[in-house]
Amino acid sequence: MYTEPEKKGTPEVPEGSLLSDLISWLQQNIKFLGQGLGWWLTMGVLVFLTFHMLYVLLILWQKDVIMPSPFLYLLSYQLAEPYSLRGPDEIFVKLENLPEVKFTNSLGDRIHYDNDKKLLIFKGIMTEEEENKLLGLSKDNSYQKAIEALLLKSQGGKPNEIIIGAIIAFIMGGVGSVIFCFKSLFEGTVEKPSLTTAGYMALLFRPLYGSLLALIFYFLIRGGLIAFSGGDVHIPKEGDPLDIMRASVAGVSGLVGMFAKEAMDKLREVFETLFAPKKAAEEKKAEEKKTS
Repeated sequence: MYTEPEKKGTPEVPEGSLLSDLISWLQQNIKFLGQGLGWWLTMGVLVFLTFHMLYVLLILWQKDVIMPSPFLYLLSYQLAEPYSLRGPDEIFVKLENLPEVKFTNSLGDRIHYDNDKKLLIFKGIMTEEEENKLLGLSKDNSYQKAIEALLLKSQGGKPNEIIIGAIIAFIMGGVGSVIFCFKSLFEGTVEKPSLTTAGYMALLFRPLYGSLLALIFYFLIRGGLIAFSGGDVHIPKEGDPLDIMRASVAGVSGLVGMFAKEAMDKLREVFETLFAPKKAAEEKKAEEKKTS
């Protein structure tokens, strides 16, 4: 009597075992592993954008310098040139005679000598690495002192805190919006059961929306048109006041980016208070009289 050989299938995982519990947990909680290409592309763009914003924020906080993405160095040195918020774009020092030096291609567009005015002129912020390159071009004592003076001038000066605060608000508004986007991606919904192509595009533009919203909030708070209420605000007694101010701007801007809907409601209240039509204001006063 012929009997068919026993078919070998996928071995069953015993119920109640540790492996079955792990598989069940993965299926229930890590649903994003099975998402499509649009999901992964959106996630990748948001992750890249987040690291880029945090990189710019770190350099700005430490050196008061706007440093574009390091990837721009692959395209053009000029595109990646840092911009200082401490003073003028060009700085100069007096130098009677320029020794026989040849500036390299990477620095040739940023430093030059004005033979008529006897000035050594440098554009932008000079880094220590650039200083070492320039110092290595000549051992002339006057030239060495001029390069050292350019370094001090390029990194000195009083920064414009209003502009720096605005940039911090813009960056952190975007970071807060990215957190909202991550939440939407992991939950698989933006007020709908599933994400469509339009939903993915909306998430990609959400950081820009949050950044602009945080920027408006920053200027309103800076101008004293919005006041905090509803709780006690703890201000640290110790620490650099400048760092405390910047941290406050960063924190509030991040919240604005995360809770854009509530932020818009607050802006609507401010608008109605500042620019309320005469008829609406009279109706509001009449209602207040009836209730009193």
